[in-house]
This record gives sequence, C-alpha cells and structure tokens, in this order.
Amino acid sequence: MSRIFEQLLAVRGVGRDFLAPKYEDCLEPEKLPEMQAAVARIRQAVKNSEKVLIYGDYDVDGVTASTVMYRLLKFAGVSEAEVMLPNRFKDGYGMSEKVVEQAVSDGVGLVITVDCGSRNLEIVKELAEQGIETIVTDHHECGDELPEAVAVLNPKRMDVEVSAELRDLAGVGVAFKVAQALVKAGLIPVGREKWLLDLVLIGTICDSMRMTAENRRLCFYGMKVLEKTRWPGLKELLRVAGVKRLNGDAIGFQLGPRLNAAGRMDTAEKALRLLMTEKRTEAAKLTMELEKLNAERKRQQRTAVEEIRKAGVGDEPVIVVDGEWHEGVIGIIAGRLVEEYKRPAFVFARNDSVDVVIGPSDVSDLFVDKNHISAQTPYVISTTNKSGLNLIMTSEDPTPTSNTNHLSQTLAPNILKGSGRSFGDFSLAEALKACEEVIIGGGGHAEACGVKVEAERLEDFRRQMNEYYRGLKLKDQASFLAVQEDLAVRDLKELSLELVEELSQLEPFAEGNSEPVFLLPEVRVMEVARLGADGEHLRIVVADDNGESLKLMQFFAPEENLRIQPGGRANVWIILSENEFRGGRSGEGRILRLGAA
Repeated sequence: MSRIFEQLLAVRGVGRDFLAPKYEDCLEPEKLPEMQAAVARIRQAVKNSEKVLIYGDYDVDGVTASTVMYRLLKFAGVSEAEVMLPNRFKDGYGMSEKVVEQAVSDGVGLVITVDCGSRNLEIVKELAEQGIETIVTDHHECGDELPEAVAVLNPKRMDVEVSAELRDLAGVGVAFKVAQALVKAGLIPVGREKWLLDLVLIGTICDSMRMTAENRRLCFYGMKVLEKTRWPGLKELLRVAGVKRLNGDAIGFQLGPRLNAAGRMDTAEKALRLLMTEKRTEAAKLTMELEKLNAERKRQQRTAVEEIRKAGVGDEPVIVVDGEWHEGVIGIIAGRLVEEYKRPAFVFARNDSVDVVIGPSDVSDLFVDKNHISAQTPYVISTTNKSGLNLIMTSEDPTPTSNTNHLSQTLAPNILKGSGRSFGDFSLAEALKACEEVIIGGGGHAEACGVKVEAERLEDFRRQMNEYYRGLKLKDQASFLAVQEDLAVRDLKELSLELVEELSQLEPFAEGNSEPVFLLPEVRVMEVARLGADGEHLRIVVADDNGESLKLMQFFAPEENLRIQPGGRANVWIILSENEFRGGRSGEGRILRLGAA
C-alpha cells in the first residue's frame, strides 16, 4: 500500500475493512421496526395465493425499488404480483385514489409501497375499508402520524429507535432489507437475493444517498453483481451508454439519467419494463427509446438554464424562479442553479395556466389547443377554484364530449409545481414546514424536495422562504460546495498509475465517500492547450520542483481558467484518473479548481 493511500485512509478515518466489507456484516433486517409483521403478512399472501400490488415512484430509486420488490416476491412464491407507478405529470408523488380503484377492480389482497407511502394516511385507510391491507416501505421523512398499515418500514421513523446505520438507506435499500428478511424466514433461497444488488447499487447512487455504513456494504457487492448482471435491460443499458469502466460516475451520470429520462419526459413504465424484461430484443428497443428521451431532456434542460441566466436570479439567499419549462427537468435545473450560484434553488413550472370552462350548453362547440381552452359559443370562465374542475375531456383524447363517462382529467389552473435543491445546513424538508401556510403541499429530503404553490402565492412563497433562511443565521454555506482537498501532494511522482488502482478500491464513490481530491500546491505550468471545436476544453502540463510532470484536463473550463499562461505557478485541485492512449496507460489529473499560487 502506497504512502499516499495510507494517508488518505487515515484522513478519512476508515480502516482496511472499509476496502472489502463483508456481506455477512449487513445489519439484521429486523433492525427495521415492524419487519417481522411485514414478513408474516407476505407469508400469508403466499399461502393464500393473494394478488399483490406494488406501488412505486417514477424516479430511478422508485423504479429500481419496484423491480426489486417484484422479483423478491416472485422468489418468495407470490403467485400474482403487478407493479403500478404514478405518472409524474398526472398523479404526482405518492399514492392516489387510482391505487384504491385499481386494487379493488383487480381483486388485490395486499398493497406494498416502495419509496413512498409514509404520508398517505387517507389512501391506506381507504384501502383498509375495502378489505385491502398495506405494507409501507419508504425512506422519506415521516409526519407526526403514520399510516395504519400492517407495517411501516421506514428508517426515518421517529416514534421508535432505528439504527443510525440504516437511516441513509434509499427506497431500494429498504426493499432489499425485506428480501434479506424473507431469506431468514426461509421464503427465499439463501444467496438468491444477492442478484438484486445491482439494482440496489443503481437506485442508491442515483438517489444521492450517503455511501457509508449499510449502503457501503450493499453497494460494494452491487458493483460486483453489476459487472456480471443477468438482467438483459442492464446489459443493454451499459452497452448503449458506452460504459467502459464501471464506477460511481458511470452509474450516476450515464445509467441514471437514461433511466430517469423515462419518468421525466414520458412515463416511468418504460424504465420499469427495461429493468424487468427477460428478452434481449425488447431490452434493445426500450433502451433506444430511453436514449431519445434523454437527448430531449438534455435539450430542454439547456434551453431553460440559458433562459434563467439571461433573466437573472436576483440576489436573495434562496433562488426562486418560474417559467414555461418542462416539469420533468425542473429538478435538474434547480441542481444546476445550486452548482452555478452556490445558493439553494426552487424552480417552478407553469403548466400553461388553463382557463377552466363551466358550460357552455353545447360542449361540442369547444375546441382544445394544447391545454388552452376556447369556445365558439358563450361560456363562463373560472380561475379561482383552488382544486380545479373536472372537464369533459381526457388526456388521451382532448376533444370535448358530452359523455360524462369521460370525466377523467382534473386540471388545476394556476397551480405551479416546483422542485428544490439545497446543500449544507439548509434543510428543504424543514423549510417547507415553515412555509406550510403558503404552499398546497410538498415534501422530500433535506437536499431535494417537491412542492406545489398557487401562482398568485408564488411571491409569498419566495418572501417566506427567504425570511426563514435569514432567520436561521447560517454561516458560510458556500463552503459546503467549495472544492476541499483530502491531501496536498508536492511530489508528482506519487500520483502514479498504481495509486489510481488503489483508489479504485474505494469505489463506488458517492455522497459520504466522495472521490479523493488532491491539491497540487505551487506547481509550475509548463504547457497550455485549448481543445475542442470552440476551444472550450483545457489541457495543461504541470511540474513539481523535482521536474516530475503530470498532464491535467478540464472539460468546459471556465473563462478565467482558459486564460492561464505557461511559465507561472498555480495551485490546482484535481481528481486522479487513468488515461489510456494508443495502448498505453498513465495517471492523469482532472481539474476541479485552478487558482494562482
């Protein structure tokens, strides 16, 4: 083990056992309160050949968790299981009346939620009134009251003691603990559950969970399983994404966005089908569909960010912007604003504010153009109804009809859907509680949330959110986003290919186990080159006082970095990576920050 690597482990406070955690050291699944009740109810469902409905979420965590739950139930012998996912645009997050309707019509005996359900008290109650029991598996913040379910498996429960090692589980991680419990109960053969760990890995990284404690154990083995995954969808996704080296970056920035594109731009059903299919041909077809959706996602994201930059974001501590942007990309946009402006951000999508028609007597004279409703005969318009009105139209067929059986789509005029991103000590979950009077609803994590606000109250939300932020009197929050080195290295010889290989033992990198950052202090700038069609990329060669040199790269370098000239000295913060060129391999630095010495 090299000197630098030993120093790194010491700085991070981890031992050699962190490099190779044992699967056997995973916490007992019963550490999640009410797990035994959940196992008993699943056993009953198997015994009685009950139909089980799995209800998930539209993001990567929700889709992977749904797939894990479906497969583990099949492993356990559940005869009939189906998955239901919400539509981001029609249903929003969590369970709705549609769950009750489908469960009743399909003769479901048990509903199991994944990555949601902790705050769906009324829906769980309605299911119970229909004779349908519910198991909630979730990892979001709980309310003061829990649903009256058979079991509520949530590591963030505050009414009972839960091991701190479990509190950072993703929704898919909670689902996997159910699999481990079913193995202990003898319902799943020992070891079979491990083939689900590739899905646990993807969901955990893409939901930005901390890569420590239990997550480290599960994801360490998830990497090994993903390398030899048996699922055709993942094989095809890896191929199309062009993943050459499997690591946290490949999962978070290549696989995750493609899976997320389904729920953001269309329906998450496509991502679910990709993960669940056993057919290579279907996997290939679905992967290409996701590829197209992801390309469109990137285009709309770029357009929106450019519009915001041009308009400006103001100087308040919390950014709040709104525009006619695709609802599926506002979370990503909020994240970009956080990166760029070093402030928490909320981005709201206007859904082409709709005039709601009451009447006219002859609805056949109505015509619809993209959500804007007009008429050729007299009509009455209402825009004051907070909850919206049922229109005689459907999303599938926007042609108005007098057939009342078509009353299926509810439009809520002037309701803005928003997404928030934060960092440091500013918790969005707590901030939304402080703004309960001006929002319709919302929830999420400390660093990511969703929220709904009436358009006429957006300014109230902006004011109250910023007042709340100022009242916290937080200090130096930007420092949480500043590049911080793990170690300073003055001898560039130590940044070798061997060190690159040692660093790979820390994979997967994610929150709580970030990729190591090295500071190269006062190095001499020997060569400077601008690359790319527009010269937007930077390549430099630096040298230490012993004459050892190292190539460094920065893609889409900021303008101030592009102005660097050879001959001077600089402080450079880098991530060490491997460079392959013409069959040769060497260490290379990726520039994170460049400053004057």
